[in-house]
Amino acid sequence: MIYKNIGIKARCKNPEEILKFLDQSKSKNNYFDIQKDIYFDTKNENDDIRKIKKGNFENSFIGYKKRENSDLLEKDAHIIELRKDPPGQLEKIARKTHDILGETEKTRHTYLINNIKINIDKVKDLPGNYISIESIKKQENFDLDSQRKQVEHYKDLLEIREKDLIFDSYIDMLNKK
Repeated sequence: MIYKNIGIKARCKNPEEILKFLDQSKSKNNYFDIQKDIYFDTKNENDDIRKIKKGNFENSFIGYKKRENSDLLEKDAHIIELRKDPPGQLEKIARKTHDILGETEKTRHTYLINNIKINIDKVKDLPGNYISIESIKKQENFDLDSQRKQVEHYKDLLEIREKDLIFDSYIDMLNKK
């Protein structure tokens, strides 16, 4: 399945307040997960980052094509659910055919409000907490302007400051340490 999304990631100075607010929101679908992500080297990190997300709720093999779009990050995401992958065959193939850039471990609170996905993450070996807001639609329904407005709405509502925005992936941040 191919999805297009646009969103932000930022340092989260007040995760408890945001979690409390989101717990009182319209979100009917929220969960807490512990995830391990494996990032594979594809020789062109901005065009195609592959990762395997392992967790109780999200368990996927993802190929990204990502672009910075002014202050937002736009991504095409090719997603295969790994629950359908008999004992980790995609991961075994990826490990044999690609070098590994690294692995991350994180705790994640996820809130889904219609097509908006808000994550509050705590990443092992990175200081502080992080928030991401993504407007996600199937490729054929993608509308940059309306999805940008959705992200901006939640960015303002949750008081995310421009100076806290981050464009690096967690593995890039860890590898720069």
